[in-house]
Amino acid sequence: LKEGPTELGKLLAALLAADINIFGSYALLTRPRGRTALALHVEDNECAISVLNQHGFQILGQSDISR
Repeated sequence: LKEGPTELGKLLAALLAADINIFGSYALLTRPRGRTALALHVEDNECAISVLNQHGFQILGQSDISR
């Protein structure tokens, strides 16, 4: 997520508009590329990835956050 108070709201609004259920979420302690990262457990991974990419969010995989 980019710095600022509205990014989380934009992310949640994008998932809500696409009717994607969120089962759980947590903030990652590591800061990939100096930004805040949020781990999400969603109903449909492929759909969520597509929607978030369309809204300008960068999706990270395990290799992006592993040491």
